[in-house]
Amino acid sequence: MANVRFEIQTPLGFTVRTTDEYWERIVSEKHRNMRGHEDEVREALGDPDVVKRSVTDPNVLLFYRPYQEGWIVAVARRLNEEGYLITCYLTAAIKKGTEIWKRK
Repeated sequence: MANVRFEIQTPLGFTVRTTDEYWERIVSEKHRNMRGHEDEVREALGDPDVVKRSVTDPNVLLFYRPYQEGWIVAVARRLNEEGYLITCYLTAAIKKGTEIWKRK
């Protein structure tokens, strides 16, 4: 069984997790600039400013948290009551999509 790297409770009432192996894939293949930003990704999942639903997949949620001059985004798929980190990246703007949660 793969080692769970982190499991974060989201404000939407479910947890998102990733494994050591998958995290390494993200930071070595998908978004190399995210290496060293694990803490910020965890914060985006657990304490986001905005959560949006993907326009292409209703089970995919984008968790946004301010970072430098833009946003750090943690993208997770929710299946039943479990969430899995798909990817994470830095962006200058929040993407289109239905806002399903916002910090009060």
